[in-house]
Amino acid sequence: MPPVAAQAHERTTVAEAFSGEKLWYWQKRLNLQDWKISVLVVRSTDLKPKTLGNVHWDLDKKSATIRVLDPADYQLPFHEMLDDMEFTVVHELIHLQLAPVLNSVSRNEASRRDEEHAVNHMAEALLKLDRGR
Repeated sequence: MPPVAAQAHERTTVAEAFSGEKLWYWQKRLNLQDWKISVLVVRSTDLKPKTLGNVHWDLDKKSATIRVLDPADYQLPFHEMLDDMEFTVVHELIHLQLAPVLNSVSRNEASRRDEEHAVNHMAEALLKLDRGR
């Protein structure tokens, strides 16, 4: 494996381990232990444009998959990238926490924008509290 490819592979491996650790931590903090949740590190082509992650869930089975952006597609320094990946994990878990409530609400583009705005603020607040800021 060429050195650049080896370094990219190593960063992805670190990101996968980090995301898995943060998933375990935040899943517990947000009281979602009864869910079977996995996290995948994926390339930008596997996500909608201008997004850093997503979540797909099955309410009946209480299972979900969170996808976070691969380090190869980030333009941030490594430490900032890891902070951003943690933000993505928390953000998607909040969506999951809200899923039972929002599933029954008719959703449109405006309500999705409002939901994203609220979820971003909640994730930011939780991370600030957790990091002592």
